[in-house]
Amino acid sequence: MLEDEARKKGIDIDRLKREQLKLSKKVEKKDYMDFSALQTVAGIAEQIDEKTKEIVVGMVVLAVEHEDGIKFEEIEAKMHRGKLQFPYIPGFRAYRELMHFVSCYEKLEHRPDVIFIKAHGIDHPRGLGLSSHFGIATDSCVIAISNEPLQGAEIKGDEIYYNGQLVAKQVKLVDFANPVIVSIGNKISLNTAIELTKKFSLGKYKYPYPLVVASKYVKKVARELKS
Repeated sequence: MLEDEARKKGIDIDRLKREQLKLSKKVEKKDYMDFSALQTVAGIAEQIDEKTKEIVVGMVVLAVEHEDGIKFEEIEAKMHRGKLQFPYIPGFRAYRELMHFVSCYEKLEHRPDVIFIKAHGIDHPRGLGLSSHFGIATDSCVIAISNEPLQGAEIKGDEIYYNGQLVAKQVKLVDFANPVIVSIGNKISLNTAIELTKKFSLGKYKYPYPLVVASKYVKKVARELKS
């Protein structure tokens, strides 16, 4: 088991679990703004080279126009490159990647109204996936998007529960792809997170458009860095 291996390497997993439980109480699960007035949105994506333990993080901020359907205009894109210092352990991804996500975020000149991250939010055994951890660390509004539930989740239809609490829903955005899991990252309600995820998928993408753009951007950057 990866947690046991981590303990043998001197990583205090139990302390990290206590920290996650403590920080999870700081997650805001209500809408912090009127999202009909949303003006900017962003996506964060990463590329990891497991051989070199190098991570490249990309973040793209888009202006949102609501007239005549949703339209996006790119405002800025920033990247961060760094070395991973923590092993991959399910449920503890933030301790591996968070500092790099935050470093990329801090380069932005424009702070977006909401950020999409392909990582778990409160749909986590201790209520603090990477998306929520990032939201607390940066005091930002985050929508968490993922593909598969973490261990311990209880699935009822399209709803996902931990400890009897509804924490996420499976949402099918396009007919040709499997549903994604939408959860609260920070400073937003689950219903609004689902609404914005559907809205920003534009009816043609498996993921919200800001994540699509961020993924393309970071892949391009990672290729250029290797060339």
